[in-house]
Amino acid sequence: LCIVGKAAEEIIIYIDAVQRKITIERAPLESVDTHLLAEELTEMYADDEQDKRNIAVVSSGRGAEHARMGVLNFSFWDWRRGAARTKQAGRGGIGTVFRDKKIKALVLKNNLLLRPWSITENKMARDASFYLSSDGTDRAQVDRIAEKYQRKRAFALEMLNDIIEQQGGITKEAIQQLSLRINATKGALYHLASMMKGMNENQFKHAEEVKADIKGYMKKGGYEHFKKALTEDDSSVMQQISKAPLYGAGKLSAGEKLQRCRSYRREKGAAYVICNANSPVNGGLAAENPHAVIEGMLIGGRAVGAAEGLIYISKPGKAVVAQAAAQAKEEGWLGENIQGKDFGFDITVRLSRGGLQADETSAMLSSLAGKAPDSKSLYVDYYEKGFGDRPTIVLTAELWAQIPGAFGEGADYRPTRRLAVRGAGVKAQVMEVPVDTTLEGVVKKLGVTNFKAVQMGGPAGGFLPADKLDVKLDYGSLKQADAALGAGEVCLLEESDDIVDKVRERIEYLAGESCGKCTACREGLFAMKNILDRICNGNGQVGDIGLLREVAEMVGATSLCCFGKNAAIPVISSLRYFKEQYEQRIKKA
Repeated sequence: LCIVGKAAEEIIIYIDAVQRKITIERAPLESVDTHLLAEELTEMYADDEQDKRNIAVVSSGRGAEHARMGVLNFSFWDWRRGAARTKQAGRGGIGTVFRDKKIKALVLKNNLLLRPWSITENKMARDASFYLSSDGTDRAQVDRIAEKYQRKRAFALEMLNDIIEQQGGITKEAIQQLSLRINATKGALYHLASMMKGMNENQFKHAEEVKADIKGYMKKGGYEHFKKALTEDDSSVMQQISKAPLYGAGKLSAGEKLQRCRSYRREKGAAYVICNANSPVNGGLAAENPHAVIEGMLIGGRAVGAAEGLIYISKPGKAVVAQAAAQAKEEGWLGENIQGKDFGFDITVRLSRGGLQADETSAMLSSLAGKAPDSKSLYVDYYEKGFGDRPTIVLTAELWAQIPGAFGEGADYRPTRRLAVRGAGVKAQVMEVPVDTTLEGVVKKLGVTNFKAVQMGGPAGGFLPADKLDVKLDYGSLKQADAALGAGEVCLLEESDDIVDKVRERIEYLAGESCGKCTACREGLFAMKNILDRICNGNGQVGDIGLLREVAEMVGATSLCCFGKNAAIPVISSLRYFKEQYEQRIKKA
């Protein structure tokens, strides 16, 4: 495409391949900045929501006005996230020329390249159990399901789950009908449907058999701490919680997180309190002791001045937690003017899609909004602008269940950690230990003596050798040892286990779980997998260890979210403690 001359004022060049015409239009009011302009012009030139996928915007942005080597930004519509995204090209300074000609953007519209939704339909079609013939669709039933959730797009995952349960699977017609009823794109629904298979797997034992028992909980003093919190102002409640040394997987305590959320709240009730019970350990805790989680969220809501709470939990535990929330409401612990005080708080139990990616906070918030669970950049501060663009506090079920004790005892409270332990002949079990317990102490409790190493925190956890377990279970101690506890999974490796093979298994799994949004995580995990495949297949090369370390450090340092940063830990920790096993593989090759 050759563009000759300069415009006298800001213009847009519009190439309409559908109508077969090109126009040059004045553009005095549109934004110059690409991230705004791409959204504006996609909305402006698309006929409807589905047509947005046919719009591309080329622009250079404000920076090119002040640089000799400005690049061009090319937008495309990402139906998974419901937003325009951009990629860059043109390193010869063409973006600077673009702005010098006063071209604000070049817009292309073309719907003639691909049959709509063929790719997304095929993704879902891989699992025949969810992809039924047209005969299986009851459109009236789909309508009733949509009405059950008041046609809110945020509940799309719950609606699809109900369709599967009531109709035995999902059809194209069901997707079409639901798309019309809740005003969501078919592509977004297909994407959510493609994730449904893993949701039916029972992630924690006997969760569906457990029944919520509010009477038994109250007999043991349940809700007494919240009753006390109702008699105090929010500052006093916050101060008491902040005294407790209650930490999760990060460097901020639960009290510090609550304080940060409270500092951004501008009006009464305008904040969200969220419990992430997606992982097996946290989901199991929420199902076993749901009222402790609810009481903790009530106290947290009182501290930050929130009026709404959400519990994000996978399918096996959802029913019992919803039952507990209904019991709490019947007993007057949820709703308006709780216990006659000027404080109202309600809880909605939401369905998680499961999987490791949904554990990441920003991915969870995206899922709660009815979108694919894709991560946001770490610099997006959800304390200030989280769910529903309101200040948001997110803690795990494990932390919320300890908030009542932390509020009651303050600085004297001794926090605990729940560990899901398996491997090296140990029967899979969940144990609860004080947070100042060392890994060595945990292994002694299990009675295990013959093992090679411990991996902490699930697939994205670190590997520690058997003689390096004098590490406490707090965030600082584990980070110093290149490990992370994550959701509380502890895997003991036997003497016969090969560490390099185990690392390859973890990286292969993590590469499949990555949302692919940032280059560091997407390409970095793929590169690490290729290097590990080469080493494990007997084709390792001199320099592979250095290259593997370099890529892992790059992934950990530059990934946009915590998923990518943690995904580098298995490689970094194994190279620190088991480098000789890599060297033996390469030497043998």
